Amino acid sequence: MDKADGMGRALAAGIRRTFSALILEFRESAAYQVKFDAEGNERQGIAESTQEQYARNLDTIEEAWGDDPVASLEAFEIQKVLDKAFRETPAAGRVFRSTLSRLISWGIPRGYRSDNPVDHTETPDSAGTYSPWPPEAFELFFEHARVDLHLAVYSGLFTGQRKVDVLKMRRPLAAATEMPLVAQKTSDRVPVQIHSEYRSLIDAAPVDSDSPSIALHLRADGVAWSYEGFKTAWGRELDKPEMALFRQRRWVFHGLRKNAVNMLLEVGCSEEHVSAIVGMSAAMVHRYSKEVSKFRLARSAMKLLESGWESQRIHVLGSKRKPG
Repeated sequence: MDKADGMGRALAAGIRRTFSALILEFRESAAYQVKFDAEGNERQGIAESTQEQYARNLDTIEEAWGDDPVASLEAFEIQKVLDKAFRETPAAGRVFRSTLSRLISWGIPRGYRSDNPVDHTETPDSAGTYSPWPPEAFELFFEHARVDLHLAVYSGLFTGQRKVDVLKMRRPLAAATEMPLVAQKTSDRVPVQIHSEYRSLIDAAPVDSDSPSIALHLRADGVAWSYEGFKTAWGRELDKPEMALFRQRRWVFHGLRKNAVNMLLEVGCSEEHVSAIVGMSAAMVHRYSKEVSKFRLARSAMKLLESGWESQRIHVLGSKRKPG
C-alpha cells in the first residue's frame, strides 16, 4: 500500500509539474549523473566535486517548494530567501541560486515553465570573497605550508584554472608550450599556456615513477593528489597558527584565479586574450578589467601630473617655496 501511495503521489506531482517531480527527473537525467570518457575524465552531469552541494540544495528546494508547481514560483519569493537565509553566507547563497537556476532551466524545455525567475534576482554580494593573494600571502604560504602543496599554488597562479582542474593537470612533454585541458565546470577545452618560470617549476617537480607522463601534482609519497585529499590537506595547513591570516583575510585557492587575470590585464592583454588563456567568461573578465583599469589609470594620471607639475604649481601653491 505504501509503495502504491508513493507512486500515486509521484504521478500526481508529475501531472501538476511540481518541484518534487522536476527534482526527481533532474536527478535521474544525464544532466545530473556523472559520466566518464575512456580516459576517466568527467564529461557530463554535475561535477563530482560539487555533487554534495547540489544534492544539499536540491533537498532544500524540495523542502521549501516541493508541492508547488514550478510555474508558480516568482522572483520576489526567491529573492526573499536569498536576502534572509543567506544574508550572512553569500557564498552559499550564490551556490543555492545557481542550483535553483540550473534546475529550472533544465525544466523549461520539459514543460515545467516558460521562463527562469532566477534571472530576475540579485546575485548575493561577492565583495572580498575571492580576493587575489597579496605578496605576503605567497611568502607566508611557501614558508609554512607543506611542500607538496606548493606546485598546485604555482599552477593556480600561472594558469588561472580552478582547483578541480589544476588537480587534473597532466605533466606536459618537455618541449610543450601548452597543456590543453577540459574545464570541468563548463566542459570547454582551455588552451593553457606554460610560462617560462612555470615551466622550470614543472621540470623541477617530483615525477610519479609509475606513470611519469600523467600526474603533475603529487603528494610527498609520490601518489597523485585526489580532490578530496588535497582539500583535506589544505584545510589542515590553514589551521596552523602560522597560517591564521589566511582564514582572517579570506585568502582562498580560488583567489589565485583572480591573480592570474589581474597579471594578464596589467601587462596589457586584451579581455579576449585573458578569456582564452584562463577560460573565464567575457563578462567576468570585463568585471575584473574595470578594477585593474582604475589602478592603471591612476598611475597614468600621476605620471601626467608629475610631468606638468611645474606649470601647475604656481596656480596651486602660489609662491610657496619647494621643500628642501
